[in-house]
Amino acid sequence: MIKQYPKLIELPRKGKAIIVTDIHGNQKDYYRYMELWEEFQSKDNHFILTGDFIHNTKTPDGSLEIIESVKKHYEDEENFHALLGNHEWAQLTGTSIFKAGYNQNYDFLNLVELKYGYLSDDKLHSYFDLFRKLAIAVRTENQVLISHAGPAKTLKALMKSVT
Repeated sequence: MIKQYPKLIELPRKGKAIIVTDIHGNQKDYYRYMELWEEFQSKDNHFILTGDFIHNTKTPDGSLEIIESVKKHYEDEENFHALLGNHEWAQLTGTSIFKAGYNQNYDFLNLVELKYGYLSDDKLHSYFDLFRKLAIAVRTENQVLISHAGPAKTLKALMKSVT
């Protein structure tokens, strides 16, 4: 089956969801949520990561380990959904984000370089490929809208796309 990458993910009425926001490279929190998902996972339930799973201002920064895990779950599980957050978008577009006086884009690139060395360009491209595939919102059949941040210009059209 070919997986399509819509900008809006539509979920059925049946089932429950774990909705996780703003992990920001915090491996401890991320893996606690993943433990919950392992217990909660079924064909009717959904895991929704609403973006900003990268960029941690504290050490250790687990952004790369989290991306690897997100990528695997996203590709292997139909009910695992990741949305594009402003931090992933900023990294993808080269728009700098500063927090606590640190350029998080630069720190992220350094993290990739330190971990992967001569393979860092390939890894970075694979991360950017993932970011480009991520949707911007999830809508449930009973019209609950879940997104990371402010509405995109296309949000009205997305909301009207299925009634």
